[in-house]
Order: sequence, then structure tokens, then C-alpha cells
Amino acid sequence: PAMSHELAKFARIIIPSPLKEPLTYGVPENLRHLVTIGMRVLIPLGKRKVSGIVFELIPDTPLHHVKDIIAVLDEEPIVDEPLLTLSQWASQYYVSSLGEVLSTMLPPTSRTETESIVVARSESMQTDHVLGQKILDVLREKNGRTNLKRLTRALGGANISSAIKQLQSLGHIEIRERLPGQKRRRRFDASKSSPSPSADLSRFTLSTEQYAALAAMKAGLKTGGFATFLLHGVTGSGKTEVYLRAMECVRDTGRQSLILIPEISLTPQLLDRVNARFNGRVSVLHSGLTAAARWAQWWQIKRGDVDIVVGARSAVFAPVPNLGLIIADEEHDGSYKQDDGLRYNARDVAVVRGKLSDCPVLLGSATPSLESYENCRQGRYQLLEISQRVEQRPLPSVEIFDLRNQFKSIGRTVTNDGADAWRKQKSAGERLLSEPLA
Repeated sequence: PAMSHELAKFARIIIPSPLKEPLTYGVPENLRHLVTIGMRVLIPLGKRKVSGIVFELIPDTPLHHVKDIIAVLDEEPIVDEPLLTLSQWASQYYVSSLGEVLSTMLPPTSRTETESIVVARSESMQTDHVLGQKILDVLREKNGRTNLKRLTRALGGANISSAIKQLQSLGHIEIRERLPGQKRRRRFDASKSSPSPSADLSRFTLSTEQYAALAAMKAGLKTGGFATFLLHGVTGSGKTEVYLRAMECVRDTGRQSLILIPEISLTPQLLDRVNARFNGRVSVLHSGLTAAARWAQWWQIKRGDVDIVVGARSAVFAPVPNLGLIIADEEHDGSYKQDDGLRYNARDVAVVRGKLSDCPVLLGSATPSLESYENCRQGRYQLLEISQRVEQRPLPSVEIFDLRNQFKSIGRTVTNDGADAWRKQKSAGERLLSEPLA
């Protein structure tokens, strides 16, 4: 429940790291009207200053000597309440700390720690302190500002903390804290991600089965409401077209869609088709982006500047403000599983996120996983099937050979002539490739 800003004297804060519990900090009076749940704040941790996420606001705490929040890092919360609820679920289900869940969820920063910038207050400053004078000389060379690490390096690694404190008390210098990469956010330019000229804009006529699959989902797409569908469509049956139509339907209701794809499928062809249909209002999240690009995409999605978010596994945590549909294509794919840090399966998180966001979830595959198929048999998921390929194109012909019979025919006679070694090699080779395959 929301708490009035006057009462919220303390905040419990999660640091995106493997720390087990949220830590409690005081909310200074001048920040009380700014600090809200889900916001990034700068906090002291030991001798460092790190960023954390406000998890909860509380009126009082039994703890003594609580340190205060130093600053608020963004104008608005970076994580909304539904995503915080999802992170709590993931933390319990995957037996992981909330900090670890958030460090998986949020775009990577180069570090959560700040760097200290030393700034000279004026140009003509003198001091009797030898080391202090050296510091001022270095600052003069560096146009009056440098970071603490560079300053220490310039002075041969000397311990300069007491000299810095003295210069601060004399008012010669000031120390400012800055998160690395914390420059002014540029608004992302959607025109740069405009569709390429080769993008196929054609709208295909749906087959009867495609139409039936779409119709089964239509009510949920228009009004919202959680349900999970498993779309079992043979290869080449036009599942992508069903996805595109479903996402168009969601866009027409003013909501956004999230489509997850195995890393390997983030191909230009698919992205071109999505970009062409949605006029470039598409955000793509994948591991190849730099930290700065990930942050730019994160804010662009959060502001509602895109209709579609496409991404690999970690995009399941994208901050989509008004979710209307989640799709996991190739839902059986092993790359949906994260195998270090928070070990989660993005397809399963997608289903839970759909439930928490009250929106339909569509899992698609030509070879559904056993567990999804069983969920259909149990009635938890609704099975939709497309058994024919587009335009009745034939499926590849399949023949089955019993390899046991194949290898019986190979002679194993061993003679002592020079061909002996060759025969052994040949029979070993033919054990790998059957006659028809060879």
C-alpha cells in the first residue's frame, strides 16, 4: 500500500548484488517528496557509495544509527510495482536473493559504485601543506577537475585522503559523486530503427487453421485477462503471421506486446517483418547491446514509446508499462534457461508475468516441450494446432531405417593382407552413416 511521503521516514533498499536482505536507510526530509518505490537511489555502503532500488517505505525501524539516502538518481521509478512483485516471485521460486534477481532484471551498468570527482573551487589557491599543494597543481593542469583515482595515480599512489579533507575544510575543493555513465539521457531516436527497404509488407491471407488460432485468442487480446495458449504449428505453417496479427490486435487496444525469441533466432528477417508492420516502434533487447544502449532502450520502453519489445531471455523482465500480450516463440528451446546467477527459465517467468499482468501468454513451437504439452492435457493451457504448411506446401519426406539391420550386412572378415586396416576403418565409418544416408 502507498504511504504518504510525510510518514515514509525510512526505506528498505535492495542493492543489485547477491546480498540476501534489503537494507534500511533513512529518507532525509528534503528527499521525502521524491523517493518512491522502485526508484534508484544513491546510498552509502561501508566506505563506498552504491546505487540501490527502493523496495519498501516504512514509518519507523527498530534499528539504531541508520544512514541516510544520499541522492535520488532518476526522475521516476525504474521498476514498477508489477515488476517488483515478479522479482519477489522469482526470488522465492528460484531460491535466489532479491538483489540477484534485480541485477539480472536491470540493464548492466559498468559498476553500481560511484566515482568521486574532485573539483577546484577557484584558480589561484595556495596551501602550506606540501601534498595539498601538489593536488592543487594537478587540478590546475586538468582544468580544475579530475576523478579521485586519476588524482591518486598522478601523485604516485600516495595516500591523499587527509590532504583532501584539509583542502575541503579550507573550501579550496569539493568532491562530487557521479555514477559512471550517468550523463544526461538522450531520447532514443526511433527513426534509426526504421524498417529496411527490403522488409516484406505483404499481409498474407490466413489459412483456416491460422484464423481459428487467432480467433481462439481474440477475446483475451481485446479485453485482457490471463490465459496461456500453446500454438503447435508444424515448421513453415505461418506461426509468425499469427503472432503479428495478435500483436496488431493488442496495439489497437493501446497496449504493448512482448515477444521472446531464442538468442539464435534474432534474425534480420524477423525483425524486418516486425519493424515493417509496426512502423519502427519496436525495441530490440539482446546481449550484444552496450550498457548505454540497454539503458536507452529501457527508458524508451518504460515511457511507452514502443509498441513491441523483441528480445532474448532477459527481455522477459522488460519494463513494458501496459502489457497486453507475451509471446515465447520456440518455447521448447534450451536457451530460455539461464545457467548462472539467477537460474531461471524465461518461458516459465513469461507465464507468471502474464498471470500477474492479467494478459494472455502465447507459447509457440513446432516441437512443444513435454511439460507444456502435459499442461495442455491437464487443461492449464489451451492447445491450438496448425497442421498444414502455408499454401499446402509439402512437408519434407521422412524415411525411417533400422540401423541394426544396416550394420548386420557389413562383413567382419579379418584377413592378414594390407587391406585389413582399411576394412576396419570402413566398417567403423559405415557404423556412423547408414547406406541411404551415405
